[in-house]
Amino acid sequence: MFEADQRQLNTAQNIRACATFTTYLKANNDSRLQALFAVIGGNIDGIIPGSYEIPTTQWMAPDVISKPFLTATMPVYLMTVAETNLLLAEAYLRLGDIPAAESHYKEGVISSFARMGADTTGMHLFSTVYPFPATDFNARLKAIIMQKWVDAAEGQRGAEAFLERVRTGYPEQAAPEVQSEIPEGRESDLPASYIPGTLIYSKKGASNGNFPVRLPYPDSELNFNINAAAYKDIPDATVMQTKVWWNQ
Repeated sequence: MFEADQRQLNTAQNIRACATFTTYLKANNDSRLQALFAVIGGNIDGIIPGSYEIPTTQWMAPDVISKPFLTATMPVYLMTVAETNLLLAEAYLRLGDIPAAESHYKEGVISSFARMGADTTGMHLFSTVYPFPATDFNARLKAIIMQKWVDAAEGQRGAEAFLERVRTGYPEQAAPEVQSEIPEGRESDLPASYIPGTLIYSKKGASNGNFPVRLPYPDSELNFNINAAAYKDIPDATVMQTKVWWNQ
């Protein structure tokens, strides 16, 4: 990512924090926020998706929107201890072994903080901030997947977060009535009705308010892979709403 973005494009302005993510970490006083993003002007602020054409007379995004820490030699994680434990937590949850699920969930969260060097002192991590729900399968699954979402923010694993969302539905999408109230801007512009961590559909989106469930095929696949040829004449916005075989 550093090679493609900051060296070849020769810019440190391209990749910025998203309000969906920063509001979630702030709402939980999560110290991983400081481990992932640089402070700008004394704050860590995220941009509302699709707000990349804000007039410079309003504000200059590079001057107010935080950027992630990104260096040429930072590691790319293929699998983390945190992810492993959270995968096990989900597996045990589905098997009905709740004590094992909770144990691996807690190990996953602790491992995520430790790997990022984020301090948990005084956070009351599992009593008030990120407790493992006492009842309800969906609440427990949501807790697990939301922690996978946060953990995937480090180590260039955004694709994993996308696939987990497609597979499980978490993070959830902002309610339509809330989405309609969300303007272009930064997180301070979000309405009071917005729930931190719920996904915001981009104001520049091209899929009619629907989040993609797959990525479009690149030309190399459309031209040379006979299994993808059927999608060659279909608009990308339509392709992105066609579920892959494992999600049917």
